Amino acid sequence: MCMAGGSPSVPTAAPTPEPAKEPVKQADTQVQQASDSLRRQAALAGASRGGTLLTGGQGLTAAADLARKTLLGA
Repeated sequence: MCMAGGSPSVPTAAPTPEPAKEPVKQADTQVQQASDSLRRQAALAGASRGGTLLTGGQGLTAAADLARKTLLGA
């Protein structure tokens, strides 16, 4: 409690030391080779999906089949 009527004394906090910044290290050859092989695998996987595209840049050029379908045997 403060009897003098002034503001209470607050201890000052010690300044926090700044963390030392480590220099950025170059990735070693094993890490680079692993990332290169992953990139190659991803490129091959993406290239194999080219056969699933059924349309070109123009889109569908044939007329749409709008005829009503009938149920056979009814």
